[in-house]
Amino acid sequence: MLAGFVTVVAVLATIQWPRELHRSRQILRDGEVTVGWIADVWETGARHRTAHITVGFRDSVGRHFERDFRVLRFDDPIDQGRPVLVFYDPLDPMQCITPCASSIELAEQIPLSAARAG
Repeated sequence: MLAGFVTVVAVLATIQWPRELHRSRQILRDGEVTVGWIADVWETGARHRTAHITVGFRDSVGRHFERDFRVLRFDDPIDQGRPVLVFYDPLDPMQCITPCASSIELAEQIPLSAARAG
């Protein structure tokens, strides 16, 4: 029973990861970018600590959004209140990514001043 469950989880992860990667690339290619902020930082896991952040941002018409992410990269500090780039789908802003929570690397660093402040 446990082996079957592990197999199902492995298959779902194998299917889900390429979908998320494709969606992230689509948002980077066709979406909009803004400067958001780290609204909250927390850790989970007793044995293997995992960092999480809540990122807040405003879309191009000023609506406020927040989304939780698991931190995958620690290139920059993840302090509460720190500005971060947020790439989002203008038709569905909850479909968004931030570089520290993505396995995709930007070809060149985008300075925060180049993005619209949220």
